[in-house]
Amino acid sequence: MIYRFNHFELNTQNYQLIKSGNQVAVEPQVFDLLKYLIANRNRLVSREEIFDEIWSGRIVSDTSLSNHIKSARKVIGDNGRSQSCIKTVHGRGYQFIASTDEIINHGSDLASLPVDDSIGRSENRGPLIVVLPFQNMSSDPEQKYFAEGMSEDITTELSRFTDLQVIARHTAFQFTSASLDINKIAEKLSVEYLVEGSVRRTQDRIRINAQLIDASSGNHIWAEKYDRPLDQIFKIQDEITETIVSTISGQIRNIETDRANSRGTDNLSAYDHLLRGLSYHKNGYVSYDNYVKAFEEFTRAIELDPKFARARAWILCAEASMWRPKSDRRINDALEAAKYALKLDEKESETHRILGSLYLYQRNYQLSGHHYHEAMRLSPNDAHIAVKTGRYYAYIDKYDEALRTVERAMRLNPLHPGWYWMELGIVYYSMGEYQKAIDAYYKNWELEAYDLALIAATYIAMNEIDRAEEAAQKALVIEPKSSANLYTQFETYQDKEKHKLLCDRMTAAGIPA
Repeated sequence: MIYRFNHFELNTQNYQLIKSGNQVAVEPQVFDLLKYLIANRNRLVSREEIFDEIWSGRIVSDTSLSNHIKSARKVIGDNGRSQSCIKTVHGRGYQFIASTDEIINHGSDLASLPVDDSIGRSENRGPLIVVLPFQNMSSDPEQKYFAEGMSEDITTELSRFTDLQVIARHTAFQFTSASLDINKIAEKLSVEYLVEGSVRRTQDRIRINAQLIDASSGNHIWAEKYDRPLDQIFKIQDEITETIVSTISGQIRNIETDRANSRGTDNLSAYDHLLRGLSYHKNGYVSYDNYVKAFEEFTRAIELDPKFARARAWILCAEASMWRPKSDRRINDALEAAKYALKLDEKESETHRILGSLYLYQRNYQLSGHHYHEAMRLSPNDAHIAVKTGRYYAYIDKYDEALRTVERAMRLNPLHPGWYWMELGIVYYSMGEYQKAIDAYYKNWELEAYDLALIAATYIAMNEIDRAEEAAQKALVIEPKSSANLYTQFETYQDKEKHKLLCDRMTAAGIPA
């Protein structure tokens, strides 16, 4: 659930408080207090009720409650004098009085996912594991990117092992062991195992605590502390990954171990800039400038290590996000850059995924399929690779494969971003299942002009003209200079008639050709 009030959004699924597009730091108990007051805003909440709900009946002083109320007011721009959001009724309790809208966050609603239990487990029946974001224990809060980068890397390496199923980073990073009970996380994600930890980085040393937890019992299966020179970080990551895999599956196949240990650089500074870039890139949806900063960080990583294939792959992702619009020249330049990155490291799955996309833009379906399949082989549990591969299958009319692959991606990343629903909608549209396509499209809570143009075309296919024109007009309000040819430029159906039909449907809805 998302609650909107004033300039704020409080997201109860990913435990975030957002103000005007920027995340606001808030203590876990203060967040829980805000959430409870907002959810019960239609009535007065007594102090005793708050003690029972937030502190589970533990003995807490009135002063502690008053301090938490004060902190809650502070983070939302309220105060005890104006009481514009949180009203105090002396001797009785509190009530949230700001005008509030409720929005169901479909992308974070696990109940809205496909219900076929065979999806995601039919090919790989290994245990399901989630790596929670490691806590930053350094004195410098800016080191958060480094701690999160550590957990993201461990997730990436674990996703390479076919003996495991790994929850995607996007979902995992919506939880922290500090803000939510481990048992609740395990229940929410239906995982068998959880990995949590912390990172403390100094100038020349790093201290890492890591634990592997059995979700069914809550017991620690394995825990380890590492206190090493900073330049041993890659070795520590490998030790953690191998220990987790060997502890759960009982064996590590040599071919997979070799694959997982291929990290692409021994240059710690280059790796540091890569992690900084990834931190910016994953927040690109918040601000376009984050893509620019990510590009700069990846560029610096390559300058420090020109053979760092992983950085070269991600700089292509950042650059593609900055393109306004794409062009054949840019596609060709990116293709040459991706080929060079693959020469540096043929086992980098992200490079294969990018090459698959670039060849698909050029309608070279044979090479596109080859690279998508290689990406899936190298990282069989990478949700991002899976969802993009699903779209490829839709374009070549392999609908069963397309549907299975996209739905599997959604299970690996159950709290996925909204655009996953668009990928599923495109599969259904390609199949001629137009109502299912519409249902999927509207589960995306981040609709952009391009998405609305697809919705308009789908309504035309359903002969619902009024709704088609309404969606088209909304698209034109967002991007007045857009066109059907621009929107469909990279809808690369192997059947050219399907491409033409999509373009014609958009123009029929009112989008200029």
